[in-house]
Amino acid sequence: MRYAAFMAVVVGVLGFGFFIPQRELVNTSGQEAPFVVRVPQEYPTIQAAIDAVAEGGMVLIGPGTYQESIRITKSLRVIGVSQDLVHIQANKAITIEAVRPIQVYLSDLTVKAQQLGIGIGSQVQAIIERSTVTSRYVGIELLGGSVGFLSAVTISRASCCGIFTLSSHLGLQGATIKENHIGIALVLDAILTVQDSIMKENDIGIAAIIGLGGRGILDIFDNSLSANMLAAVAVINNGLLEAYLARNEISTNGVGIYLGYDFYQENQQKFQRPIPRLVRMSQNKIIGNLYYGLALQRKECDEDRILSKILQGLFPLPIPILGVEEASLEGTVFTGWDNKIQDNGKADLCPPDYPWPPGFRK
Repeated sequence: MRYAAFMAVVVGVLGFGFFIPQRELVNTSGQEAPFVVRVPQEYPTIQAAIDAVAEGGMVLIGPGTYQESIRITKSLRVIGVSQDLVHIQANKAITIEAVRPIQVYLSDLTVKAQQLGIGIGSQVQAIIERSTVTSRYVGIELLGGSVGFLSAVTISRASCCGIFTLSSHLGLQGATIKENHIGIALVLDAILTVQDSIMKENDIGIAAIIGLGGRGILDIFDNSLSANMLAAVAVINNGLLEAYLARNEISTNGVGIYLGYDFYQENQQKFQRPIPRLVRMSQNKIIGNLYYGLALQRKECDEDRILSKILQGLFPLPIPILGVEEASLEGTVFTGWDNKIQDNGKADLCPPDYPWPPGFRK
């Protein structure tokens, strides 16, 4: 029931029709190619099976360790017998790219990569379920308007990002994102829906960098964000922002939520008006973070240089780091109710004299 409800939210927010793999992936090639192929029984490698299977077909992978880089350029399903038994290892393990819209479904895999676990290119809609991705640099990458939905996926140990998106759409449910530099990094336009997931022991749990003229839509609800060294959520916004956080438990992080604005002071003049930003928060528990529960981009909130460290921690993302400067909050609307923000180390809210609405108080 929760899965169906979440998918309804994802479809509504992301604005696309996610496929149901069992029903909508059909053989559209018109070629006499097998619709179901098996590895290693019929093909010795996963790539050979992918090349042979019909458009919209299914690749079933048996137990084993497959040391190969896999490239997918057509709609299909790739399903392992179990993520505990199917291991894919490579520098770049799985690359999905297309010159026309395709839909790809991956499940029950363990992916271990040196540079990139799974890369999802433009014109690709991908579902990844019941899989584990470990990478030394980036776990899963979405580029150029691609769409990804991740369910029951664990991503860990990436020195850049567990998930990196560039102007793409991302939905997560029941995911565990841990022990990365940045758990989820969203750059330029960003549309994110996260539910029932765990983000822990990253340097930054979720980092959203909304580009000038871009738009960020962030729906973050029913999650646990804990023990992220610098911040659970950090948003740097130069564009339009609509963020809704509800029923999250945000605790034992450096800062619970950090909201920064306007790397470039001339942005307001370029827009000729205040940049609209709406932040709604309800029924969140923001408790026991080391510095602040909720901090804005203000020098007075940077006495211990925690905000500067958050900004520096956004590297290696492609943004300029100019330091913590006073930024205009004109056009920003905070609203919310029944948030429990207490017992945070330096202060629950910073700056304390900002006109926070009643729903942000203890």
